[in-house]
Amino acid sequence: MASNPVTMPGLPLEKHLIRNKERAEMKPLLIYGGRIVDPAQGIDEVGNLLIAEGKVLWRGSGDMAPAIVDYDVLTAEGLIVCPG
Repeated sequence: MASNPVTMPGLPLEKHLIRNKERAEMKPLLIYGGRIVDPAQGIDEVGNLLIAEGKVLWRGSGDMAPAIVDYDVLTAEGLIVCPG
């Protein structure tokens, strides 16, 4: 009897490993125009955040843009952006 590869929700393990590698190499994400709320840092303002590898790299307001130019954009106008 041949053994089957380990599977997770219908995909072979190799496919999940490829997806995790791609996820690790994602472009930074600019969250644009959301209400940023972080009580621990005393922040409650409308602004923009640049996130990469799970960390905030940059915070700005209005039409400010980070110096980095290769990122994906998520428009968050009317939404709350908070840690966790």
